[in-house]
Amino acid sequence: MYLGLLILFKLFPYTKDLSDALLDYVLTPLDKVGKNIKAYMPSLFTILVIIFIFNYLRKVLKSFAYRIALKKISIKGFYSHWAFPTYNLISGVLFIFMFIFVFPYLPNSDSQIFQGVSVFAGIMLCLGSTSVVGNLVAGLLITDMRPFKLGDRIRLGEFTGDVLEKTALVTRIKHQKMK
Repeated sequence: MYLGLLILFKLFPYTKDLSDALLDYVLTPLDKVGKNIKAYMPSLFTILVIIFIFNYLRKVLKSFAYRIALKKISIKGFYSHWAFPTYNLISGVLFIFMFIFVFPYLPNSDSQIFQGVSVFAGIMLCLGSTSVVGNLVAGLLITDMRPFKLGDRIRLGEFTGDVLEKTALVTRIKHQKMK
């Protein structure tokens, strides 16, 4: 409809200027968007390189953790069942550092509104994740203290079962039915 209006106004000499103005209303913002995208390309490329480097580092660490877990690599004083919880911790820290490195390259990251929203989101995340952090620390302590390992039969209150999986946040137990 807009294009038809432009063509119709272009046909008459008295409305030709109006047609040009209407066309400028569309082309000027598109030109600005195109220029902004072109100007942002170096920052976008930098962000992609940072993400690629951090993901590659995580893959190397995951491979290292697999080898430790399978006991192909042994480190004195470091138990093989610590490999994946340690990998998950290091991976989380790497993700935080990746975001810190990427943040300055985001569009308008230097504006006060963007920084205020980021601080607000950080505070909300910190306040909302206190129980998750508590559970994570408890899971890491259980992993560190090694009270049980995979395959052990344990009793939790009135339930008895075999340990199937042990992570920082979850310990899965196959429950044995009581007679």
